[in-house]
Amino acid sequence: MDNTRGSAHGGKHGGNVGGKAFQAGALNARYRGGRFVNEWGYVRLSTGRTSAKYEHRAVVERLLFEQALQANIAWALTEEYLETGEEYVGIDRSACIAANVAANLAIDPPVIAANVHVHHVDGNRQHNCPCNLMLLDRPIHYAVTQAARRMAKLRDIDDMMSKLRAAGGAKRTDDL
Repeated sequence: MDNTRGSAHGGKHGGNVGGKAFQAGALNARYRGGRFVNEWGYVRLSTGRTSAKYEHRAVVERLLFEQALQANIAWALTEEYLETGEEYVGIDRSACIAANVAANLAIDPPVIAANVHVHHVDGNRQHNCPCNLMLLDRPIHYAVTQAARRMAKLRDIDDMMSKLRAAGGAKRTDDL
């Protein structure tokens, strides 16, 4: 496959410059692994030439896929299912069942609904470790986020008041 883009005459979407064709993907010197940070601080993953996906949603969808895979394989390997299943001649029956379950999940993987948000527990939009992500309904996510912002403002005010007290410019209200 040719990893060059554009036409021989150049143009809006690439082409030749000085007789050299533009390199696509990993062959391009500016390629950064298909990962970039958008203007709001979220990590995006390139999923095609013109599309991208939020990394935190991809991480949670991967976890949902792995959980569904484990649950479906565990169910498929129960004795009830094995008794009603087809006969597999000359091959490991459980491996065939696991492969079949994985193939079915790969065709229709779990997807997070649009009204479900992925919350960053520590507030860092680039920290996409599974332990830092939480699935929340939209109104709950909004309430949690607003509460965290209010708490941050209160901490800032408390820090400012502590600095003023240390400089001798303010007294504690409970001392009055």
